[in-house]
Parts: sequence; structure tokens; C-alpha cells
Amino acid sequence: MLKVLAYVLAMGLTVYVGVIYSSVSLLLLFVLEFFFLLLDAVFFLFQRRKCSVCLTFPLPVAERGQRIPVEIALKNKGRLFNVRADILLEYRKFPRGKRKVFKIPGFLEAKGTAQFFTHIKSLESGSYHFERAKVRLYDPLSLFWTGKKFILSERIDVMPPIYATGVLVSEPVRHFQGESDIYDNLRGGDDASETFQIRPFRKGDKLKDIHWKLSAKEDEWIVRENGQPLACAVVLFLDFSDAGKKLESDTDDMISLAASISFALSEAKCPHYISWYAGTEKDIVRIRVDDEEGLYLFLNRMFTECFADETHDLLEEYRDRYKGEGYLTNIRVNRRLTLSVNGEEIGTFSPESLKEELAELVIRV
Repeated sequence: MLKVLAYVLAMGLTVYVGVIYSSVSLLLLFVLEFFFLLLDAVFFLFQRRKCSVCLTFPLPVAERGQRIPVEIALKNKGRLFNVRADILLEYRKFPRGKRKVFKIPGFLEAKGTAQFFTHIKSLESGSYHFERAKVRLYDPLSLFWTGKKFILSERIDVMPPIYATGVLVSEPVRHFQGESDIYDNLRGGDDASETFQIRPFRKGDKLKDIHWKLSAKEDEWIVRENGQPLACAVVLFLDFSDAGKKLESDTDDMISLAASISFALSEAKCPHYISWYAGTEKDIVRIRVDDEEGLYLFLNRMFTECFADETHDLLEEYRDRYKGEGYLTNIRVNRRLTLSVNGEEIGTFSPESLKEELAELVIRV
């Protein structure tokens, strides 16, 4: 804007001095300055129609604290000379984050595609949507510029860091019997509604497990082995309420703590639920985690979650919501990074040393 103002003032000064002193040279200079503006206008109209932008992320998922690689292709179908061009990427954290702008300086190649490889500084964990790109085109002298906007639909998920921690699973938890829609594919059980395998009769098998029709057909004793439901003996509760007190940690660190515990349980082959009070549903919800896939499903849900600040009795509301589904161990974490197991407080962690403190921890369930 300052350059435009300075140019207009220079034009006015040129014509003023030229008229005052009847200088033909200055008047010719004014004409040249005016035609330069017209040529710039034609140049901008031409280049705006010929350029396009493409944004890609080599890795659709990043970790909090890491620089995020970005690839941008600025294409020009015109045959004019190379010019300077800045790219402004507009993005926001889903679902209610403020819109931010990331600027990338570059240039527009004549009849070609300019590739830009850069990095976005580390972002907090969450889902970031890149909605628009604005290309700012400059004239050959970089005196003036014009912009063109492009609609984008790119997304990148920034995961909270998951730290290593220890988990010791007790025998009652390991062999917990309960209702579940998921069955063990390594061992049989007592659930007659699901078949684990059909196999030849072995010493010690019960007569009630013999598959009579198949045995008659195969001319040998065949046993139908029942399935073993994989029930969850552990529930990890997330308390997002602040109870009106000053928080020592933000939600990011709390989710990182919960994800680290959940990952350790999965590594120990301990299926579990993660449960919290969802502000959107106005009810307590849960996600089952058996492996990394379930954990990332939980993290993706956290990106769109509306956290309720009011205090809730999570254990009582869980019992009311999922009646008849018992468990043996409850683990609870809150925004202060306080961890408790079955009501016994294990400790409160520091956001700055969370990785080191978790490395020395062993959670017994």
C-alpha cells in the first residue's frame, strides 16, 4: 500500500512540476509512468487467469512439537517472464480454532511449475484444516501486487506424543470373564453363541461339545469348541472438568498422558475402554482400545470433541450408562495430570518432565 501511495504521489509531483516549469521531458515521464500502470494492470489480469496452486503433505499425520513438511506447486500457464509470488496458506484448528496464515515466499515461472518445499512450525495436537490459499503476484519491478484466492481441502492431524510407561496386568484382569462382541482368536472359551474352532475329539473333552451331525458325516468324533469373549476389565476415565480451579496442565498434556497409558495397556494385550463425558452428546461415552488402531480412533475423536467443564461423577454415570457391564480396574486422569488407580492416587505429573516420569512408572491393574 505504501508503494502504491508513493508511486501515485510521484506521478502527481511529476505532472505538477512539468506543468509549472513547462517541461516536456517531465510530462513525457508522466505519460510513461501512466502507461506503466496500464501495462501492470494488463499483466495482473493475464497472470491471475494463468496461475494455480496445489498443496500436499508428504505425511498426513505428524507429532506435536515436530516441524511439518509441506509441498506446494505453483503452476503458470502463461508465457511471460518469471515474477515474484508469495503464497499465503490459511488454516485453522478443527472445529472452532482461529484462522491463521502461513506465508511462503516464492516466484512464478514462465510456462512452468515452481515447486516449494518448506516446513510449518510445530503445532499443538489436533486436526488442522487448510481451507484457502492466496497467491500474491508482483509486477516485474515488485512495485505493485494483486491477489488470487484458491479453495483448498487439505487436512493434517497432529498427534500428541505417546511416551513409554510400564503396566503390570494381574491374573484376574488377564482372565476376566464378561460380555463382549469381540472374541479371542487364540483360545477357546465357554460362550456357546460363538464357535472358536471345529476339531477332532481329544481326551478330556466333554460330551456336550461333540458335534453329532458332523461326527456322523466324518465317521469320527468332532468337537465344536466355543468362543472366548474378550471383555474389558479396565476402564480409563478422562476427567476434563476443572472444578473452578486453576489448571496446571492443558488438555493436550492430559490426552498425551491418557494415550501413553492406553498404548502401554495395548502392548500388554489388555483390552480396555477409554471413557469421558462428551459435551456434544451431553452423556458419557467410551471407545474400546485393543491395539494401535483403536488408540488412533480415540485420538481422532479427541480432535473433534467438545469438552465439558462441569464436574461429573464419571464412575457412577458409567455404571448407569452401561448397566450389567462390570470391570475390575478403573484408571483416572484429569487436567492436572493426576493419575489414580481404583481411587488410589498414584501421583501428579509435570508437563515438562512427563516423558521421564512415565518411564519410571509401573501401573498395576
